[in-house]
Parts: sequence; C-alpha cells; structure tokens
Amino acid sequence: MTERQQPITRADFFRKAVGAALALGTGAALNACRTPARASNAGDIVAIDRTELTVANDAISIKGVPEQVPTSTLATELTVANDAISIKGVPEQVSSSSLDIAKGPFTNVTGLGTESFIAEPGTLLVGPDYRFDEAGITLGEIDNSVKASKGHVEYFSPVNQQVFETDGPSYSNLPEGGYMFASAGQMNVAVNGIDIELPAREGHNYFLVVRGLHADGLQDSDLNNTAKFTDYVPGHIEVERYPAGNPGHTGGFISEGQFGQKADASHSGDTNCGAEGCSELTAVFVDANTGAYTIIDRKNGSPWQQVATNIVA
Repeated sequence: MTERQQPITRADFFRKAVGAALALGTGAALNACRTPARASNAGDIVAIDRTELTVANDAISIKGVPEQVPTSTLATELTVANDAISIKGVPEQVSSSSLDIAKGPFTNVTGLGTESFIAEPGTLLVGPDYRFDEAGITLGEIDNSVKASKGHVEYFSPVNQQVFETDGPSYSNLPEGGYMFASAGQMNVAVNGIDIELPAREGHNYFLVVRGLHADGLQDSDLNNTAKFTDYVPGHIEVERYPAGNPGHTGGFISEGQFGQKADASHSGDTNCGAEGCSELTAVFVDANTGAYTIIDRKNGSPWQQVATNIVA
C-alpha cells in the first residue's frame, strides 16, 4: 500500500538543503519528455562480418551473427529470490566510476549501492509547517530560505505529488536532472527503456527511486522522461517528482534523512498495509542514465540488507 508523505519540520534539513544548493553543479546530459534518452545498442553492432559456426561433427550452423557481443550492451532480467522482482533492459554490470557518488560535501550512511541516489545534503519536498519548530523564525525567513536553496527545497503540490486513483496505465514525469519516487504494494514501471516489475506480497511495501537523466544545460533540449505505471492498485500508489534544482544548480541527491522518514512511516502507519504499517519494505533504486540499480530490503526497522545490484567497483 502507499505511503502518504509527512511534512518535514526538522531544522537541520533546511541547513543541509541550502548547503546542497551551494555545492551542486550541473550534471552531464540525458533525459526526456519523450526524447529517447538511452541510446540504442543497435549502433554498437555494425560493420561486422557474417560468421558461420560449425560445432564438432554435428554441422550446427549459425550465420549472420557477430562473433562477440559486449556484455554491457545486453539487456538483463533479474529475478530476486522467490519474489519475482524483475528488472529488464539494464546492463549486467555498471562501474561505480560512471555514477554520481556521494562524496566531498555529500554524505551517505546507508551504503549498499544507494550512494548514487540518497545523501545529505539532499533535495527536499516539504509541507506547509516546514521549519515551524524553530523558535522565533518568521514566515518571511522561511520563504527566503526556500528561495535560497536554489530549487532544492520545494513545497508539496499537485505538480510534484499525486495518487493514481484510476486503473492504469498512468503516467508521471521523470524530470531532467531530478528524481521520481513511488510507493506502492505492487507496480510495474516502464521508463527510458527499462522495465521494472514489483509484484504484490503480503505485509510488504515497495519504494522505487529513479534518477532522471542529467541536465545538459541547454534550453529546449527537453531531457525529461515519461514513466508508465501499470499493475498497481488504484488509490494505493503515491508518486512524487523531486525537483532538479534551478538552472546551473541541478543534480545531487534525494535527502537521505527524508528517505529514512518515509521508510519509518512505511513500517508504522500512513495506511501502509492498513493502520499499523507494513512489516517489510523493499527499496529499488534505478539510474536512467546508466541502467545501474541496487535493491535493498529491511523488516520493521532492522538494518538494510542488499538484495541485488549491478554496480561494481
């Protein structure tokens, strides 16, 4: 079942988010409203000789195929344990050197391959009582602090948070330079050539975090993507769009602290698995730029365990 977001009021989130705005720079390039962002691998197999294979004395013949196909071009299907989680259209391995990893001013404590997705300081979605727990602060000061974050702190609105209340397919924006977050008891998601299948399980919730294509700094290039959602339960799936930041300050990470708050809420209530929460949570992280993924799981707040990843050193 889905998680309904709780307003963020912790003052340290603001300070970290403003630090993020100062530390962030522009990303690389890729992402699209409908622009095909991931290059087709067909172009990798050109000008190759047609070969014939003869095996022993059996005269087995295979013609018109390349002698070798780089493993990095192969779409793979992942099946996790007996749960039938499936990720298709991703490389078998992705080097961590090709990813944005939290380092320098950015800190990730979760690990397990999440270092390319969540960190502090990180981008925030906040409620109307943001920073109200700080004694003596005025509404004007709060508003100015949001502006000073250079687009990395954004108030919840129908533009960045939605619940799919009708049968699918439904669609959401994966923003250039930003992120998409989804929470549901089950869902299938197709985005940028990657297909993710997360089947229903008893007492269980899913988080899906997808990093959008890096902003290229070019006007009108439109590197947004459209994510297609199917096989979900209407009214029980929440999808959020995390902002990319203002031009010149795009990229970065989702706030690791806010991600942790969402995870705690998944176990404790917010209509997840009813009134008392789900005992188990699986978080799936996917990078639309490279096809890198990592999957982590935990039960009732116990330490996260890595289920699978294609990220290598």
